[in-house]
Amino acid sequence: MEWFINSLIINKFYNTNNTEPKDLKPIVDYIMGYGLATIAIICGVVIIYLLFILINTWLKMNKAIDDGDIEGRLLLLKKLYEF
Repeated sequence: MEWFINSLIINKFYNTNNTEPKDLKPIVDYIMGYGLATIAIICGVVIIYLLFILINTWLKMNKAIDDGDIEGRLLLLKKLYEF
């Protein structure tokens, strides 16, 4: 009986098989913090780039309309739709 109690005590304090799940909170916090910030920055840069293309095309089209250059306007529209 004493052997059984000693083996339980040894298994309780010297158990190398740790069955508790690891804490993933630091990893999740890191991904949620820096990962989402990186995604937001990338989305912001893409939106700024697309707005630049849209405004640039709009200005060129207005200039072509003011000059009466219909072929240039059609070329700009074709270039915009190919993008």
